[in-house]
Amino acid sequence: MLRFPFADFEEPLLRLIDRSIIWPLPTIAIDSTDMHDDAFGENDRDSTIARFVPIDHAMTLRNHRDWLDAKAATAIQVGVAILLLFDPDTNPPLAAAVAADVVLDAGLLDQTLLAELLAVAMDTPREDTLQLFGRRPFDLDVLTLFDFQLAIRRPRTADQCLKVLHKIATDRAVERNVGQGSTSAGGKGDDINGSDKPWNKLNAKKSKPTSGSTVLHPQSLMYSAPRDARGAFAPLTIDDLAGFGEARTWALDLRDDLDAYHNRTIAWSDLSPRLLLSGPPGVGKTTFVKALCNSLQLPLLVTSVATWLQPSHLGDVLTRMSRAFAEAADMKPCILFIDEIDGIGTRSNSSGGSNADYWNSVVNQLLELLDTAAWTEGTIVVGATNRPNAIDPALTRSGRLENHVMVPLPDIDSLTQILAYHLRLDLPGMLASTLASTFRTATIGEKTYGESGYPDHPALRALARMASGLSGADVERTVRDARRAARRRGSPLSFQDIETALRAGRPDKPADLLWRQAVHESGHALARHVLNIGEMITVSIEGDGGQAKINIDANRVQDAAWIANLIVVLVAGRAAEEHILGAVSSGSGGSADSDLAQATRLAVELETSVGLSAGMPLLYRPSNDPARDLLFHDELARRVNAVLEDAYQRAGSLIDQHRSLVELLATNLMQSRTLEGWQVDEILSGNFNTT
Repeated sequence: MLRFPFADFEEPLLRLIDRSIIWPLPTIAIDSTDMHDDAFGENDRDSTIARFVPIDHAMTLRNHRDWLDAKAATAIQVGVAILLLFDPDTNPPLAAAVAADVVLDAGLLDQTLLAELLAVAMDTPREDTLQLFGRRPFDLDVLTLFDFQLAIRRPRTADQCLKVLHKIATDRAVERNVGQGSTSAGGKGDDINGSDKPWNKLNAKKSKPTSGSTVLHPQSLMYSAPRDARGAFAPLTIDDLAGFGEARTWALDLRDDLDAYHNRTIAWSDLSPRLLLSGPPGVGKTTFVKALCNSLQLPLLVTSVATWLQPSHLGDVLTRMSRAFAEAADMKPCILFIDEIDGIGTRSNSSGGSNADYWNSVVNQLLELLDTAAWTEGTIVVGATNRPNAIDPALTRSGRLENHVMVPLPDIDSLTQILAYHLRLDLPGMLASTLASTFRTATIGEKTYGESGYPDHPALRALARMASGLSGADVERTVRDARRAARRRGSPLSFQDIETALRAGRPDKPADLLWRQAVHESGHALARHVLNIGEMITVSIEGDGGQAKINIDANRVQDAAWIANLIVVLVAGRAAEEHILGAVSSGSGGSADSDLAQATRLAVELETSVGLSAGMPLLYRPSNDPARDLLFHDELARRVNAVLEDAYQRAGSLIDQHRSLVELLATNLMQSRTLEGWQVDEILSGNFNTT
């Protein structure tokens, strides 16, 4: 058992253990707040693997303590080593702790340790540190390891680092005396090994932000190693992220600019420290800001519009908003993350009256706070939303959240990298399993995978195709479920475990429905290929329905012929059902994002707002509600329907002309469930003739 007389020791220690620096055996972490019966026990008889359990305040619950004592006894019986990381602040009466064979007590954070730390991190002679500390002494007992991490970093000098620590310690001491009183961490009678140990000293905690925000600290990158050499506790950084496109580029550029700013080669005004992230739930917007926090080594202040609106009363709401930005200014340099920012509303949608005054005041306050943050140095602001159209346009103007990046669901390449990241140390073994090895020399068309490392391994890409349509959060959950299944079975993680976990979250569809979906999506793909509209990304029949994902180039000439061809692509799925299967289903309609809805909106724009109408091209008639306009304007409905009918007839002719290719693509899609764009193009070009 390892015992520590100071707070926030867990993360740094777990990284050292993960790299076998202070513990020689391979290790598996068991989170005390999320323990399951299969965490360790009779199925885990490998004595070369140690289990370690960080004990935190959750362990003071009676049922958690009983669980740990019982499982520790079982593990010891089967020869499994256990390392307990003991936070003395909790003082739980653990039988497993009392019965430990070896108890190691860490020392206090003292002047000697401070001098050693500055010698390693800043190349400052130990004697110089002790001399500087003597000029400006402060109480080291009130500091945490995170305080040292925030204060000691380049390009600061040793004297500047000590000044920051002195300020933190002074403020912490005031909080301790005023806000905490003289309460001790526990009585002598509750101390399992006596009360004269240093961990009986009070470890004062940071006061919570008054705005309701949460502070997250960056994980240290001091001991970072290459990705394939790092384990489960390696900090997630921007370099590890996949599928974030422009947002990742923004973050990498910001990291380089911050280095230049710290080196005083550019001014803060030369940076671009404000970003709005938008995308569907689960794409990883929160994961992105956590990775940004680690990459920039800056604290992260997390808040949301929902948190601001909790008090309801306008004055309290505005106060919370102001306090969040004030806390960010006090912590600078730092990152302020505002989630659900669409909840702030928009002034243009106000319906009048007192409600309009309320929301206008809230929006105006946020605009003012963003302007103030832009004028001051040190605050990086990131907003996130699932509904970018619901945000007041003024929030995204220059100087505010000026960089708007949409994060879509990950494509096959991104899913492959996401899987590789979450599998990490299990990846070599999983790819060496029997089923995965059959993919090693897989060749489809002219493209061969398997020669350039794990991300290009065909088995991993096969799993990524099965995961088509899932978010990064879905993939993480799937890998976690697969690991749990492997643990319960008592064997290493295999390809089959991942495949089973992916299939478990998908509906079990009958063969006739799968074939109809495959024909439908193949119709879209065929029309896109023949008419040369955009780039084919994927075609899939995974999940609740099918999907043909096409990347449309917005920087090309969009004349009447091009828009008409795009409408043909949208209705070609329905045409394929009618011409190949003899009847259509409801799969083309039903929702605002359906094929027919998108085709209808395009046809309405063609007739009313883009200057390409055959009848009155110069008349501009924008429509905020095409469905309502069609309902009350018979002439417009007639012209729009004529456009749709013409496109549907053209789509049917394409299906009849290339029926064999549509059926071949649908057959391959039935087998693979998901095909990548290049595979679709190979099949439709006649270069791939087998299933």
